[in-house]
Amino acid sequence: IAISPINVTRFLCEYIQYCPPGVTSSFLVKGDIIALLVELMLNKPWIRKKDGKTIKFEDLQWVEMKPPDEEGKQQVPKTEGQVWFALLFLITDVECQRKYQFDHTKSEGPKKLLKFLNDDLIDQISPLQRLRQVIHTLGVTQLPESKGTSDFLKIQTV
Repeated sequence: IAISPINVTRFLCEYIQYCPPGVTSSFLVKGDIIALLVELMLNKPWIRKKDGKTIKFEDLQWVEMKPPDEEGKQQVPKTEGQVWFALLFLITDVECQRKYQFDHTKSEGPKKLLKFLNDDLIDQISPLQRLRQVIHTLGVTQLPESKGTSDFLKIQTV
């Protein structure tokens, strides 16, 4: 299942500073992993509705999600946590920010995540407070306009 590689992606993001520069560049610039992870978070393919019940993909199987507790808090699925940590490692790392070169267009994706970065989520995954701060900073920072399409989207003739 395509959701399974998320764990490996999170691992690579956590240790990206130890990867060769070419790998880091491919991961961040050509592959635009930040945009891909943002889209994953916006669509959450690890959560589905089936027969009126909400199910999540966890431990290589679909299981029913527990209902929210008395305070209305929902436990974050493991897969979602992995995506959050991958985004945290990439967006908050100064070297990744330098290589990724956030511009006006590239900053729009992470800003969409602010609606999910609420206090309930941060109570469960406290390091995400730093991610929320960095994304807020992107929102108020004067960023350059985008330079056009990336090489990732261009079709090369062989």
